[in-house]
Amino acid sequence: MSTAQSYITEITRAQEAERKRIACELHDETIQDLFTVITDIEEIIAGNGRLSVEDTRRLRCLQCAINQVMGGIRRFCSELRPGLL
Repeated sequence: MSTAQSYITEITRAQEAERKRIACELHDETIQDLFTVITDIEEIIAGNGRLSVEDTRRLRCLQCAINQVMGGIRRFCSELRPGLL
């Protein structure tokens, strides 16, 4: 293998390792943190009988928005590391 080919191979490996690191960090840390926020919101709704209907609705909307963000992060992670590499 020529020096240029070896260099290209090493660059490709380094790029793939960085993609994998980013995808894992996003998935393992960010999604877990967002899930914790969703759970905390659920506990607030369930444990607080003083919330108005409007406040409860707004908290449910926040949960939905967070779920959409999590879906976007999952798609981004999949695009970083397609299954057929």
